[in-house]
Amino acid sequence: MDHYNQSIGCWCGTTALEPFSEHYLFCPSCKSLRLNASVGDVAHVSDGETDLYGKYYYLRHLPEKYGYPDIETRARHDLPERCLYWLRTLLKYKPPPSKILELGCAHGGFVSLLQWAGYEATGLELSPWLANYASGIFGVTVLAGPIEDQQIAPASLDVIVLMDVLEHLQNPVATVSHCLGLLKPDGIFLIQTPSFPENKSYEQLQNESSPFLEQLKYDEHLHLFSKSSITEFFSRIGFDSVRFEPAIFSHYDMFFLSGRTAVTVHPQEEIVTALTVSPSGRLMQALIDIDDEKRNWIRKYAEAEADRAARLAVIHKLEQQLAEAEADRTAKLAAIHKLERQHLTAQKRFRQISQELHGIVAERDKELEIVKTSFSWRITSLLRWVLGKISSTEKP
Repeated sequence: MDHYNQSIGCWCGTTALEPFSEHYLFCPSCKSLRLNASVGDVAHVSDGETDLYGKYYYLRHLPEKYGYPDIETRARHDLPERCLYWLRTLLKYKPPPSKILELGCAHGGFVSLLQWAGYEATGLELSPWLANYASGIFGVTVLAGPIEDQQIAPASLDVIVLMDVLEHLQNPVATVSHCLGLLKPDGIFLIQTPSFPENKSYEQLQNESSPFLEQLKYDEHLHLFSKSSITEFFSRIGFDSVRFEPAIFSHYDMFFLSGRTAVTVHPQEEIVTALTVSPSGRLMQALIDIDDEKRNWIRKYAEAEADRAARLAVIHKLEQQLAEAEADRTAKLAAIHKLERQHLTAQKRFRQISQELHGIVAERDKELEIVKTSFSWRITSLLRWVLGKISSTEKP
């Protein structure tokens, strides 16, 4: 991308943004991403059929464009998965009773779960249709419209929840600052939002097939934060404490709490006591117990699978070593057979040479005998001639 909209600025106030991808700009000051486009008013949903976060968004846009489950399916599946996951974290820092508002509560399942656990919980959605839908299926109170338009007493809330909301805010500083005024002095935010890997370029993310690329939704995600930029964000509005927790979708999300001061972790005994003061709270504790058991079985299965994989790796290594040993044995056996054949050939040649030698020796013995015989005759003849000569000279 060779250009960008110079009228676009980052939430931190920086306007000298750098190209990042086709639709996003990078802020070198705070390490955030900013959509490279001006958007209209997305905070008010007047027409549920056409406005961005209206009825069409949940019934058609999300399922058809991203393949997400429809709102009815999510209302059923989210409760034992992400909603329970979020609740377990919240219980550690703000056990019931506490007053909670969830911005962007969607089907309202988490609000309902919070109420069952003993919290005084309310939801908020931009779409009147979705607010009525959530109220109808879970029986919870859901406000309709932007948070700035609601009549909520200042410093009256213990927790404000934003799950997959912060990235959609047109002016996150203004909206979160407004929420700040609604929190009690020890109030906290509980937030899930995409986590931008700030030290990587778009090309690096593409080469790695990073799951974060799924979050570059240029028609709805306006601001994408890194962990360092989200810490700076809350520091600027007066919340100096940011505590990160493991995200349920850790491959592309961050999950954290933020408060004016460091949040307190409550002991497990206190959490159990807070839940068991009401029948519905006891049901929630039972659900958490079941979830603990499920996690334990998942952990044991993972350990067993890891052990199985390790043993299988050893088996494969031994099989490889056995195959190598067998190949070595086969090679050595072939060498032995070759040596045996060479030995048999050598023995045969030795016998042949031995026979030839015997023949040569016998022939030489014959020749020697002939020579000896001839030599003996010659000597005898010579002796006879000499003796004859001697005899002839001795006669008078």
